[in-house]
Amino acid sequence: MTSPLIAEAKQYGLDLTDALRAVEARLEASFADDESLVTLVTGHLNHAGGKRFRPVVSLLSSMVGGMEPTHPDAIDGAVLVELTHQSTLYHDDVMDNAPTRRNQPSAHEQWSNTVAILAGDWLLARASLMASTLDARVVPELARCVASLARGQIREVVTSAHANTHQVPALTPSVERYLSAIEGKTASLVASSAAIGGMVSGLDDEAVACLRQFGYHTGMAFQIADDVIDITADTEVSGKTPGTDLREGVRTLPVLFAIQTDGLDSDLARWVDDPTQEHVALAVDYLRAHPAIEQARALAFDHIDRAGVALGSLVGGREDIIDALMAMAAKAVDRIA
Repeated sequence: MTSPLIAEAKQYGLDLTDALRAVEARLEASFADDESLVTLVTGHLNHAGGKRFRPVVSLLSSMVGGMEPTHPDAIDGAVLVELTHQSTLYHDDVMDNAPTRRNQPSAHEQWSNTVAILAGDWLLARASLMASTLDARVVPELARCVASLARGQIREVVTSAHANTHQVPALTPSVERYLSAIEGKTASLVASSAAIGGMVSGLDDEAVACLRQFGYHTGMAFQIADDVIDITADTEVSGKTPGTDLREGVRTLPVLFAIQTDGLDSDLARWVDDPTQEHVALAVDYLRAHPAIEQARALAFDHIDRAGVALGSLVGGREDIIDALMAMAAKAVDRIA
């Protein structure tokens, strides 16, 4: 598999081709198990592809510490963050009842909810085992990340329109609660990807903290951009159906900003509270022309600026690697520019 991010890194004189080839080989080996169903199911999503955004962030971060990206520890750091990411996708698809993932039938559709959940658990166990062989700081970093991932998803559930179906107390959606949710469900893993890259290369805690902040702000920007695209996407161009979050009863940042402006008694609030097909279509059309879209875009770009500030705090980092990391961050939001 060839990631489009390889070409991006090459613009800064960095060739990640061999490193990502090693990542793919290590990933493939990670799925092997005496139980043939485990091998089949855990490799299902990986074979559908992906940009390997988080592994690339980890590899580049290891290079900040002077490590060659093909070093076994750099490869393992990149692989374990991808395994963690893939484990969350198996679980997410069950929670969202998503029929497909990366243009392939999702694991729970191909097999069952039980099999998909167990596959996600197994991948997380593999990631944890790999973490235990690396710098001593990696295991607690991964543990904190996994806790944040779960916490973020819980925060999204309790503010969704379907909270009552989960037998949990519903909380009123707000911008603050939205930001708290995406901090956990998205930004935490990008932050840990950068931090783990720094850890395996032997960077000190101060430098690792800078990389973690870079990853955090990049992850926040990435998720906000995704939520803007969920409203503004042209299906024929992107292949995505606009309004997916609305149909799932989730109020993302553009929606929350718009309702702040329009009020809880507005037509938009009524459509969002009752997400029928007609109401979702009306809400999407309305939101596309609403200033809330620009407001959300502005916050995404603010996080990219803050990611740059974090990288600027690194002492002695190679300029080409810093530039490549910033290019990765910019890719998170240039889809909504």
